[in-house]
Amino acid sequence: MKIIWIDQNHAYKGLGTKYMKLICHLLNERGYKRIDLHTAHNNDIAQIYYQKTGFSNTGFTRSYA
Repeated sequence: MKIIWIDQNHAYKGLGTKYMKLICHLLNERGYKRIDLHTAHNNDIAQIYYQKTGFSNTGFTRSYA
């Protein structure tokens, strides 16, 4: 999977959180032990969201410039 995106008209309604929990559950059932997420370093909204859903910031891996 390359992109998960919630339309701005549907943001902040819990849809992304439900979807992320479902994805994590399905991947766990299939034996995946790690999920890596990437976002631009200045995408504060996504970074806050990921941390809120249990992911941790492990640093920068590439540039989105």
